[in-house]
Amino acid sequence: MSGNAWEWTADFYDDGYYAVSPAQNPTGPEIGQSLVLRVGSWNHDCSGMRTAFRLDSAPGFSVDNFGFRCAWQEAH
Repeated sequence: MSGNAWEWTADFYDDGYYAVSPAQNPTGPEIGQSLVLRVGSWNHDCSGMRTAFRLDSAPGFSVDNFGFRCAWQEAH
């Protein structure tokens, strides 16, 4: 799925967060000015295609290569 569109996440962005985050499932800081985008888009170079690559942007900012992925989790 890499390379289609930058995917919005629910996590706020903090450049230094991973230095102080939990080792398992870091969810990002509780507050922030921008949200995390992941995975790169069709108009980004190869360095942005890694799933660990992050970008940040203000919520509500819109361009043609920002999007989201629909997900569904079956109830247990």
